Amino acid sequence: MTSQSYVICERRIYSKAPYNHVHPYAQLLVPITGCLNVSVDSHAAIANENNVLFIPADSEHSFFAADKNEFFVFDIPTHFLQSNLNQTKKPEIISTFDNRWQAIRSLLFSEVHEKPAYNQSIQDLLRYAIHLIAPNKLPSSIQFIHENYHNKLTVQQLAAMEHYNQSHYHHWFQKYTGTTPRLYIQRLRVEKARELLLTTNYSLQHISCQVGYGHQSTLSKAFLELEGLTPLQFRNTI
Repeated sequence: MTSQSYVICERRIYSKAPYNHVHPYAQLLVPITGCLNVSVDSHAAIANENNVLFIPADSEHSFFAADKNEFFVFDIPTHFLQSNLNQTKKPEIISTFDNRWQAIRSLLFSEVHEKPAYNQSIQDLLRYAIHLIAPNKLPSSIQFIHENYHNKLTVQQLAAMEHYNQSHYHHWFQKYTGTTPRLYIQRLRVEKARELLLTTNYSLQHISCQVGYGHQSTLSKAFLELEGLTPLQFRNTI
């Protein structure tokens, strides 16, 4: 299989003969039955019924199975992954196949049959699985907001990072954060403005520009909405 722009998942059985190869997409193996011996850039790993295995993209790896086996295998384009998983060069082994992974596997039985699946449900299940692998890493679009809150941000831009249309992204974002993208960005900007008001003597106009508002009046309106007073009133209470 060559590189593709979408996530697919299929049920695969591995043979006894070792097979060495490399490909430009990552993989996630969720066990159904059996055991698989894997070597990734000289790092040995075993995928079995008690763990989940992540194989990074562009890594030379080989595998073989001595006994009967079957796995759900996600083929994952690198743009879908969080940066910490994109940067890893060794297999990630999740050794606790807990209730969350069991739920993912049960749902995969409903979605993946004889043919590979690549629908929205597969993407949603993978997105949740990635969160379990790297729980301390924010989703791509939210991480981007934290790093670029001072720049112009659009829902279209953010939705593309999560591979959603804008309507679906709004629904997903509210479920994940408890608020809308607009309010989330506003809160970040107001929090940063509050910090600057506490720690600097910058003018209100300068602070407005620093946090992504071109005009002092826009910052004042957002600050008043969330803090219950204007930036100037807040500064005067310090």
